[in-house]
Amino acid sequence: MDVEEIRKAVQATIETIAPGTDVQRIRPDRPLREQIALDSMDWLNVVVDLHERLSIEIPESDYGRLATLDSMVAYLEARWAEHQGGHPCPESAAAAPLPCATHLINGIPVAVRPMRAEDSPLEADFVQHLSRDSRYERFMLTLNELSQAKLKYLTDVDQVHHVALVATADRGGQQVLVGVVATSSTPQAPAASSRSRSTMPGTAPAWQAS
Repeated sequence: MDVEEIRKAVQATIETIAPGTDVQRIRPDRPLREQIALDSMDWLNVVVDLHERLSIEIPESDYGRLATLDSMVAYLEARWAEHQGGHPCPESAAAAPLPCATHLINGIPVAVRPMRAEDSPLEADFVQHLSRDSRYERFMLTLNELSQAKLKYLTDVDQVHHVALVATADRGGQQVLVGVVATSSTPQAPAASSRSRSTMPGTAPAWQAS
C-alpha cells in the first residue's frame, strides 16, 4: 500500500465519521480537530474505522501522532511498513491459554475469563451502568451508550496485541459484567496502553488508564 492509498483511506474515514466534510479543503499541516467538528467519541470512531480499513492497530499511546492529515498518513505508512516488514503475531502467543478463574469478592463469586466478541451486549450494558462521571472521564464527553464500532473495538480483540479479560457475576439469574481489564501493545512498545474498569464495591475505580 502506497502513501496515496493510505491518504485516500484516511479521507474516506473522515467522510464517514464527519459526513459533509470537504476533504479536499482540509489543510494537511493543521490539526484536524481545528478544521472538522469532531468530539472525543468521533475521534475514537476515526481510529476504529482506520483500523478496520487498513488492519493497522493504533494504540492509545499513539493518538497524539494523528493530529494532522500529514502526520496521520505518515504514521499509518510507517505502521504499514512495520507490519509488512516482518512482525507477525507469534503463533505460540495466539495459542497461549489465558486465565480462567473464580474468586470470592465481598462474598460474591466472580468469574474472570478472556473477553469474547459475543460479550458486546454485556459490555454495552456495563458501560450504561457506569456513573456519568466515570463515562465522562473515559470518553471525555457525556454519553449513554457506545457506538457499534467502539463496542467491536473493545470486545473483538485478538488476545495477542490487544488483550482483554472480563469479570462476571450472577445478578438475578443472569451473568453481568462487573469488571474489565485490557491492554494493547505494539512490537516496539509492549503494553503501550492499559485500562481497567470495575463496578464491584470496594474494588478499583470505575476507569483507570495509563
